[in-house]
Amino acid sequence: MAAEATSIQQPSSAAESAAALQPGAPEKLGAGLLLCCQGQVLLLKRSSKHNDQTWGLPGGNAESADQGLLATAQREAHEELGAVPAYVTRAQILTKRGKRNQKHFTVFVADVQPSAAQQYVPRLNAEHSEWRWVPWEQVVAAGSGAATENQLQLHPVVRQLAQQHALEVQNVLQACQQPEG
Repeated sequence: MAAEATSIQQPSSAAESAAALQPGAPEKLGAGLLLCCQGQVLLLKRSSKHNDQTWGLPGGNAESADQGLLATAQREAHEELGAVPAYVTRAQILTKRGKRNQKHFTVFVADVQPSAAQQYVPRLNAEHSEWRWVPWEQVVAAGSGAATENQLQLHPVVRQLAQQHALEVQNVLQACQQPEG
């Protein structure tokens, strides 16, 4: 049975702004796409002053013009990759970072069909120097600190996904590989 897309509530920019005024609310909101295909995820190697040389996903900070966090993730993906392969959003995962967990970053797990992934070649912007499809198991191993031959240095968001949300991502990846029925 194919996985069903997760119901996603899209907070308005005004609602996100109002939430930021409440105690314990995030100081910074962001979002990104974890593009997945047959157990692999698309990672980008950063070449910028923040988290240089780490492997991350396309994403970034929310802007006031964004109509919700999925729109943020889509905008950032287009900025960083050029064209984005067709995908179906299957889940969303909230990560929290920073000394006070004040940075909230929502990852939208997106399933790309094999034919689209095979033909896909991103046009990276200046923030990234490389891209590759990486088996999720390799990402989890890198996040756990397990020594591997081709150790990836992970961006903090991807490291947190691998350390704290590995099973959630794995479940989505497995559901995406099930034949439609």
